[in-house]
Amino acid sequence: MDSIFEEWYRSAGFTDAQQQAIAEARQRFHTANGSIIDRIAVAITQNFTDSDAMVERWPSHIRKLMNQFSRSDAKEFKSWARPRDLEKRKQVLSVWISLLAFLVLNWKSYGADGALDSMGLNLSWTFKDDIDVIRYYAKSGQSLKVLGEMAHTFFVRVIKDATATPHTNPLAWWLAVLIQTEVLGNQTRWEVTGEQDTLSFSQKLEAIDHYARVLVLDDAIYRGDLSPTQKGNLQDTLNKVSISWIDEDSERPAVDIHQAFLESFSQKWRIYAEYLRPIFAEWLTGQTTGPLSTVILFLHGRLETPAYKKVYKVKMEIYEEFSVSPMRAACYPAEVGMKDTIELANKEARRCIRIELGPKNDSIKWDEVYDTRGMIRIRAIYQSEANDARAVAWVEEADSLIEDMLLSICLRSPDAEWHDSQIPGDLVALNATAWAEIEKRQSTSTWNPPAKLVKPLNEVWEHQMSTYSNAMESKNFGFDQVMAARGKINYCVRWDSSKKVTAAQRKQIAAAVSRGFNKWIARLAGFDGWPYNTVEVKVVGYAVRDRDEGGVPECDPACGRFFHQDNDYSRCKGGAARHYDESLWLTDGFQGGAGGDWGQRVGQEYFMQNVNSENIHIYLYEVGHTFGLDDFYDWTPTGITNFIMLAGSASQIIEFDIWMLRDWWRHLKSRYNL
Repeated sequence: MDSIFEEWYRSAGFTDAQQQAIAEARQRFHTANGSIIDRIAVAITQNFTDSDAMVERWPSHIRKLMNQFSRSDAKEFKSWARPRDLEKRKQVLSVWISLLAFLVLNWKSYGADGALDSMGLNLSWTFKDDIDVIRYYAKSGQSLKVLGEMAHTFFVRVIKDATATPHTNPLAWWLAVLIQTEVLGNQTRWEVTGEQDTLSFSQKLEAIDHYARVLVLDDAIYRGDLSPTQKGNLQDTLNKVSISWIDEDSERPAVDIHQAFLESFSQKWRIYAEYLRPIFAEWLTGQTTGPLSTVILFLHGRLETPAYKKVYKVKMEIYEEFSVSPMRAACYPAEVGMKDTIELANKEARRCIRIELGPKNDSIKWDEVYDTRGMIRIRAIYQSEANDARAVAWVEEADSLIEDMLLSICLRSPDAEWHDSQIPGDLVALNATAWAEIEKRQSTSTWNPPAKLVKPLNEVWEHQMSTYSNAMESKNFGFDQVMAARGKINYCVRWDSSKKVTAAQRKQIAAAVSRGFNKWIARLAGFDGWPYNTVEVKVVGYAVRDRDEGGVPECDPACGRFFHQDNDYSRCKGGAARHYDESLWLTDGFQGGAGGDWGQRVGQEYFMQNVNSENIHIYLYEVGHTFGLDDFYDWTPTGITNFIMLAGSASQIIEFDIWMLRDWWRHLKSRYNL
């Protein structure tokens, strides 16, 4: 790893004179003291510790999200705020304190930054002004709380510097100082406010990474783009979570898995997660243009370069009560679609407005303008008893990670990825007698559900139609895939694991997906014109981390139905016969599952532990989503308490699941001209 440090430092291009100036300034600093530094130390300690503790109020899926630095799944973020962490906290906070103190000590008066310039740090006036204000305020002896907030704001600005270099960004420059004086050199360690530095360079990197994540989360919530109402509601929710265990120096209370599961899929937390996701991705990953990319490089080495695809995103916002008191609807502006071409994206922008507010002819104004690339911007105004609104929809070009194309953000569509955070595994399966009785009741070829299921089935269908976006227009349900391939389904397995996948395991996986997929197909057999008793399920390829493993082909997006719903596989090297309809994504350490029209994702360990089981519970659940079946995190249909799609209530497909599946088929079958 030292070679990476040295390579990066050499590429930064510090001159001999700058290196000498750094060494001399570092020597002067190693016993730095005085009231200014003391006040900076206290202010940062109070502010950072409080913010760090507050992270523990957030649900586990948000703490995982904020800790994610690459495409791999992350562990939950854990604070260093308990009394037992005091000595560690003193050391790690000294990394941040020493950086700010070093800058302040080398800033004597406004504009007199020659000392920093001589050390190769050429700051923007924004950073200069921040340092000047902090120095002045620390010297004045005023509020430590305000001083802490100033330091907090300064460091957020440093972390979110999109053009960071070792010569312009204080944090990137400080990394160079530490490498020169501690990794490549052996200068005397500093002692700041009586605290002797004993941390290794790697430990300093961990300290920087830890508090950077805390600062970005705090900034996103309290100084970000959430509305005042959203901020207030969020704060009220967080305040209800007790963190008394921190002051009591206790362990974090055990998580209620079922509650966490439901919580992660409530609309409220979905909105916050989708708001935070791009912020964390922009500043706290190996792909950021800010200084944290260097920290992550030093901590984790060079990360796999992600695969991007040029896409065109459709965005929209709606103002309600437009003629009286315009108010933007709560979930806008939002990304409502993503297409491969400008033409398709323009069409989607028009369609989204029509779906939300009505036909174009119902509007009193409908204006379309285009930029030089041909990307549309629509302004539409509706005034009627049904709608008093102004809508704007537009198209933006973007580079999207291949995995990101599996997500939709604001308007829920049947193509969306369901992500089932933690599905409890301690479930009771039906006994053979009970299952036989259900099988007997299902031996019907027409829509004739038991009387007790009629009302809840109607509730489910109405809920799906009201919450899915354009459900009946989707052409990539599991039904569509089976019909297009004439009774066959091809899988690609994403082996997202550091472990080798053996030939024997590949056979087991192929058998498991065939067995599981056909459990759903068997419930359609003979019903209302469904033409297949079984479906031939084949695994046609693998994508693996170890690209050198012989005989395992890479899964190419050019061969994926999700990307080519027009059935054009002309760019697929193996031709249409080697295309894949769905992906089975097996990921190390992944908790729960995810599913949609693209396929299913579950933990590699979970799947392989259950690969020979008759019912791989989470996989079956996610295949249900592939066929369009809803989830039930915030409601349940009348009188129904146990079925596989109600997460945590059943471990195999049962009566209500079967009729929900058949309900979809009877509504979709007309498209197949049977």
